[in-house]
Amino acid sequence: MTQSEYHLNKLLGIEQSNFEVTDVKNYEHQIIFYLKHKHDAKYLCQNCGFENTSCHSQRWITLSDMPWGSKKVKWMVFRATILCGCSYHHRVEKLPFRSKHHKITQRFEEHIEGLLCTHMITVMDISKMLGLNYGLVYKIDHDVLTRLLQHQEIPDPINISVDEKSFKKRHSYVTIITDTDLGKVIWVSTGNRKESLDEFFEILGPNRCKKIKTVSKDLHIPHSASCNEYVPQALQVADKFHVVQRINKACEDARKDLLISNGLGTSEKKIIKSMNWVIRHKEENMSATTYKSLTKLKKTNESLYEAYLLKESFFEFFTFTPTQFRQAKKFLPKSEFRNHPRYIETLYQKYSPVICS
Repeated sequence: MTQSEYHLNKLLGIEQSNFEVTDVKNYEHQIIFYLKHKHDAKYLCQNCGFENTSCHSQRWITLSDMPWGSKKVKWMVFRATILCGCSYHHRVEKLPFRSKHHKITQRFEEHIEGLLCTHMITVMDISKMLGLNYGLVYKIDHDVLTRLLQHQEIPDPINISVDEKSFKKRHSYVTIITDTDLGKVIWVSTGNRKESLDEFFEILGPNRCKKIKTVSKDLHIPHSASCNEYVPQALQVADKFHVVQRINKACEDARKDLLISNGLGTSEKKIIKSMNWVIRHKEENMSATTYKSLTKLKKTNESLYEAYLLKESFFEFFTFTPTQFRQAKKFLPKSEFRNHPRYIETLYQKYSPVICS
């Protein structure tokens, strides 16, 4: 081996491997290195790490390496297929300089991880800058976050938020626990069943679970069961999104009840049927056209119009601060909520237990 070949192998970081650079081709936009086995090379099994002295076959594979300036760098590696005694199946040999999960070099993957950990550049920017597929950079970022979370210590939470998130077209779920005081996620469990939240509480232990004062969550029954078992002392609070969802659903049920009732004429039912999205709007977000339709509803059916007003007045509940707990508590059981017509009473009965519990 000449001195230049030695420095070239050292530059690529393969001087301790079974490979050496046999040829280099410099093009206008890229550089290609050709790597072949050394004369006395031994082929490492990926499964057991045994050093085999013979191979079954060989073929070229392409790996992407760190760019040199504006030029892309490719490695053409003459990789071998071996027949190892550990399995008696053909296996490709182990390449110590290749990334475990991607067709790039190990040092290129470490370079991408370093860019991601700076928190100054996004996955999309890195993929464009390095000319890589977005999915590849995203998977590397996912692996980095997974390693960091594995060594992260869960703090002693006082107030937590529990939510579920779906992915893969709602075929899979994860349960996400957030420390509301710190404003960051502290745990993620697979699935959305009771066992998913049980896993978090079991890791905390009984002593740390006793410190939890409030749990903000959706209306998922398994999560409520888990909280009742592990943190019975904690106040369970329904999050704003699902409370508003229940209120909107109550208004929609009231509208549907009117459509199937016999007390309204055909023209009135036609107007009420067209109010599907009108009663879902917040008054502050209404356009002139939508507000005109709401005025039309007031003249057509006063009960449904009052249900809409009651829904709007309930948003005042979310303006109370934690120091105004008594005022917020008195806001819900107002006597006027129960003195409305039947549809208003139904609306009150549907959302009031959610908050008061």
